Amino acid sequence: MTLQRQTLTDLTKVAAAIENSVGTISDSSENDIVELTIFAIEASDSDGKVGIYAWTQSEADDTTVGSDELSIIGIVNADDIVSGDFQYLA
Repeated sequence: MTLQRQTLTDLTKVAAAIENSVGTISDSSENDIVELTIFAIEASDSDGKVGIYAWTQSEADDTTVGSDELSIIGIVNADDIVSGDFQYLA
């Protein structure tokens, strides 16, 4: 599933796109802590238009992304965004 620029703010479509491309997300925590995951999705019809989203699990063992669990951090301009553009800070 691809998202066009105008649908980057539609959290139902964003959640479906994440589920379709990532599938079930494994819960890597070994405790009962609710985790936060960041996703970046580039619009298919606009080079450089990227939605940045935060997904907060509804429960510690939640492995599916629901639109009610997503927050839009921002819609930004970027070019050829890749995982190496981000740094993990514990």
